[in-house]
Amino acid sequence: MEGVDVMILKITGVMVAVLTSSYIGYMQGKKQKDYLEIMESFKRCLMAVRDEISYAGTPLLDIFKKISQMKYEESHIFFKELSEQMKDENNLEGNNLCMIWNRVCDKSIVIGKMNYEDKMIHKRIGVMLGTHDLNSQVNAIDLYIKNISVRIEFLQRNIYERVKLCHVLGVSVGLFLAILII
Repeated sequence: MEGVDVMILKITGVMVAVLTSSYIGYMQGKKQKDYLEIMESFKRCLMAVRDEISYAGTPLLDIFKKISQMKYEESHIFFKELSEQMKDENNLEGNNLCMIWNRVCDKSIVIGKMNYEDKMIHKRIGVMLGTHDLNSQVNAIDLYIKNISVRIEFLQRNIYERVKLCHVLGVSVGLFLAILII
């Protein structure tokens, strides 16, 4: 009777280990896909900012409010936080906008999902907005769009391998733990 209880306990432990590690692998793969979607969303939003600045000459606060209403974009949350912070501040010129941008970058949930390199790229965008003439701002945004496009290309080339690796590692770790338990 005691051997049967130990065997049931081992089987339960094996099942828990395999299922848990497989779930962790699945979630890591999903995180990779979500990261790519966030980067693509920021690229689209930056393109909208560039277009609004260059063609309509819209003030930045109005542009950020407009983008924050694009609920289908992952990054609309960042622009919502940014426009709310800008409304609260009295002086929206120059360094103040840069400080607000950096503060929102540091606190934003969406930016928090990015790796360090992409966070720094995104923070540098705020330095140029509101401090230079319109052409310089548009040129700077174009440069950042190119940088983000390169990152997106890299992520797209490797996304399926990375997701598959996460899934396989999750299952492999579970099987390894199963062997240790048995």
